[in-house]
Amino acid sequence: MASRSGNSSTAAAKRERNRRRILAAAEKLFYERGFSATPLREIIRQSGLSTTVFYSLFRSKRDLLVELILPLSDEINSGLNAAFRESADDGDPIEKAIRIALEVYARHRTLTKIYVSEAAAQNLDARSPLREVMERSRAIVTNQLSVGIAKGYFRPVDPTIFSYSFIAVINMHLYRWAVLGEITRKHMLAGAGPLAQVFQSGRVRAGG
Repeated sequence: MASRSGNSSTAAAKRERNRRRILAAAEKLFYERGFSATPLREIIRQSGLSTTVFYSLFRSKRDLLVELILPLSDEINSGLNAAFRESADDGDPIEKAIRIALEVYARHRTLTKIYVSEAAAQNLDARSPLREVMERSRAIVTNQLSVGIAKGYFRPVDPTIFSYSFIAVINMHLYRWAVLGEITRKHMLAGAGPLAQVFQSGRVRAGG
């Protein structure tokens, strides 16, 4: 039994190493060339693994992009949940939320460049590989906004319109930093305050 358990653990560890090798190759190539310009065969070649191994772990190049980018949304959501668990009394909650999101992106510039480059290049229709990422992000913003409205942190606003607008504004800001290089990391992070001003209608109630 111990031997079987050991073999199973070894196989699982090898599978995880292979998965990480493929994702690392994809991240490097997507960053350098872009998603659309990167052939799947080149990702497999750079990973040093076989096509058979690839398809035992992933279904497509699209899956690689989603698996690389989705953790950013999850990290932002965790940060927001922790920050707003007790209250939003320590300043403008919209600015606070934007700052949390920007700090996550700042820690992952390579992935941020991949994400905003593809978001800018695609119309995010049902066929877009980033559609799943956008819907996850929209759901996070909508949920956080709904909780904030319920607790009295925000004025009631249309959550669908707000979420798409919020994501679009943030993405443009990130594009200027990660893709165009127009602003530094410091200035990108300092943008939380000015960006919050764009969403005046969603700010915390002031004076009743």
